[in-house]
Amino acid sequence: MINIFLKFLLMIGLFLGSWFVLSQIDFMKLLNIEKLSTDAEKKVGNFVWEYFQPQKEEIKNEVVKEQLDSLLNILCVNNQLSPDDYSIHVIREDEPNAFALPANRIVFHHSLILNCTTPEEYCAILAHEIAHIKHNHVIKKLRQELGISILLSISQNGMGSSIGRQIIGLLSGNAYSRKYEREADKTAVDLLINAKIDPIHFTKILNRISSDSNDHLINSEWISTHPDTKKRCRTILQLRDQKGIISLQDISMKKWTLIQELLKSEPILN
Repeated sequence: MINIFLKFLLMIGLFLGSWFVLSQIDFMKLLNIEKLSTDAEKKVGNFVWEYFQPQKEEIKNEVVKEQLDSLLNILCVNNQLSPDDYSIHVIREDEPNAFALPANRIVFHHSLILNCTTPEEYCAILAHEIAHIKHNHVIKKLRQELGISILLSISQNGMGSSIGRQIIGLLSGNAYSRKYEREADKTAVDLLINAKIDPIHFTKILNRISSDSNDHLINSEWISTHPDTKKRCRTILQLRDQKGIISLQDISMKKWTLIQELLKSEPILN
């Protein structure tokens, strides 16, 4: 009986000892999974864009691109981020929306830009999408919905149209988890304050889209997939008050007006 008990204790000791040793090993680093995932994300992002781009009317006007890149630059430079790591694409769509794709691509529907009355409001939405990218929410969502094996397969073999539609649907029309949205809002406030942009502009564009009498704004995917606007705005203002703003960025309204006039005109592709 004593021998059996001693053997049992020995087995428990070996199990706990093995568990402790294995827990100290960084398998992600050992197997190079983290780097593989980053490479896979870039490939998935390129495949998604190759599928998505031909179906949409992308606005490539150089003046619009230059001005939007200047706003991206303000956010990035003041937050120790590289503007070259992000690419902004504007497509002609009547339903206001914005979303991030793998490989740091951010897509804006031109109608959402038109509904930003100031460049600061646009920067607030841009900051929120950058925050999703910074926290890797894009690829995490795809991993949760599709599974890592499918993503790895896409990165190696490309993807069919059915998978392409599914990925675009997941990222453009479905909300992230509440945890991810709260995290993105908090980081967006930090990005804006660091860039000397008042986060109150974030609440202004949220409130306008959620309460506008125009049907296509009420049904905006960007606002409908980000629930409880009033609560979000309260939280954003609380974070703003906690951090405080020393000075404000001087962003040209004249240039913003030019962007909007160009986007209101007939389709401009180049």
